[in-house]
Amino acid sequence: MNQKNHAVANYRHQQKIDNRKDLAARALVVIALMFALGTAYLLATLPQCATEDSTMCYWNAQTQGNGQGNSLINLSLTN
Repeated sequence: MNQKNHAVANYRHQQKIDNRKDLAARALVVIALMFALGTAYLLATLPQCATEDSTMCYWNAQTQGNGQGNSLINLSLTN
């Protein structure tokens, strides 16, 4: 393989690598967006927990209980 053909082959190989990196970055953005939308959907449709150990609800620590602690989404079906 002459030098010009070798350079072209290296360029094409680098383009494939760049395309794969771009695809991976786009996939991560899509996954992050899906996660954010899923969480927003859950918060919009789940009721607030009546108590900290309630199930299928969300607990907002800033507005529930003593106003301290951690917020959470409890998707378990049983306690």
